[in-house]
Amino acid sequence: AIEWCKHVDCNAIFPKLPVYLRKHYNDWNRNQKVRKAVGGAAAQVAQLKALNRHTAPAPLPAPAPAPTVAPSTAAPATAAPVRAASVHATPVSSTPALVAPVSSIAARV
Repeated sequence: AIEWCKHVDCNAIFPKLPVYLRKHYNDWNRNQKVRKAVGGAAAQVAQLKALNRHTAPAPLPAPAPAPTVAPSTAAPATAAPVRAASVHATPVSSTPALVAPVSSIAARV
């Protein structure tokens, strides 16, 4: 095996040390078992595909294409200038304006 390694170029001729051969045999053996199992289950796979075709819900229609917008020839819009925050003479209430007074709620009930 060591003499064989003198002829290895790793393009067409690879090393064949006993450890490599054992590893390759284990991988090859596993792959052969998988091929045999897949081949043996081909009839059952065909039955399942036929069953799925008959019991599957109807396919949904294809979605409508999104509308396209023609490019505008108008000048691009410009952003409004940012104003500085105004200062109020009276402080702003932290109570929301949309809250109804308690008396109006009691009158409804």
